[in-house]
Amino acid sequence: MATPTTSDFSLEVEELSRLGAGSFGQVWLVRDRALNVLRALKIVTLADIHDPTDFYSEPRALKDLQHERIVSVVAAGKSSDSLYILMEYLPDGSSEALMADSFVPLRRAVGLAADVCWALQFAHSNHYVHRDIKPANILIGPDGRGKLSDFGLATRAPSGPASPFGYVTHLAPEVFTHGLTDPLTDVYAVGVTLYRMINGDSYLGIPAGADHEELICAGKFPNRVHYRAFVPRPLRTVVNRAMNPDRDRRYASAAELRAALEQVSIRCDWTEVRNPAVVTWIASGDDFGAEVTLKDRGAKHAVEVRRSVGGGKLRSIRADCVKQITPKQALQRATAALQRLTTYGR
Repeated sequence: MATPTTSDFSLEVEELSRLGAGSFGQVWLVRDRALNVLRALKIVTLADIHDPTDFYSEPRALKDLQHERIVSVVAAGKSSDSLYILMEYLPDGSSEALMADSFVPLRRAVGLAADVCWALQFAHSNHYVHRDIKPANILIGPDGRGKLSDFGLATRAPSGPASPFGYVTHLAPEVFTHGLTDPLTDVYAVGVTLYRMINGDSYLGIPAGADHEELICAGKFPNRVHYRAFVPRPLRTVVNRAMNPDRDRRYASAAELRAALEQVSIRCDWTEVRNPAVVTWIASGDDFGAEVTLKDRGAKHAVEVRRSVGGGKLRSIRADCVKQITPKQALQRATAALQRLTTYGR
């Protein structure tokens, strides 16, 4: 019997559907025929390989970074014109999908950001910088927690100077000014990612004619004061520090950022319903429910706050139910009530 050679072996997969595509490849859902399990198959053409001198940099990074909060690699190889990476399949998608309609609930968003910090803490300790942290690259594991994916731009730390790569919105100022990428640029990207998750992308608007890079370097994009009313101030402080344009004033590590996130008290999540003349925020907490309603009455507005305890009927909080006040006063009262309920549940 002849001795088999490597050419006798091939990847046996059945293509089922496309899961997504990005700047550096496409991802397909496939069935691993040998083991009869579903996998995610990433295919990157040779022209899109970030570092052609290190063809297998992404699968090797995934192999080096085996961690419960990082997507695992099963196999890798190449054809005449492409690299393929066979990975675990996570059917619940990404955090980007969670914010498709608007924003990710606060507690879920903070938990996912903390999970990414765990992944980065491990990656950075092994001298890797991810360089492409964004909602689309945070996949949801079977336990509901986040798993960091897409190490196509990952590099050994520190790295620089180099041309800016990655999603421009998430690049730290020093990437533009000095071509520098290191663990602190990943911390910055986590801050922008969390900002997007808790606010939704409608809060990312750039003024017409403004220079994107200039605004980032000046610390004016994203807008550090523009948050949804219910986002508690302690969480805003954490996000803004992570996004500080001065790297020396950022969190010093992913571990430090994670610890800060874990200290933020969030008692409930909110949904937001907007009609032409009424905005209603509806809370769901562990042991209470609440509604805050802001009514547009032209020159005068009204605010009503209702709360329930232990699944009981919603009852108005007399001190917070006010009518015929200016729009500015109404927004201030609604915001104060939302902040109090989010942080303290009362």
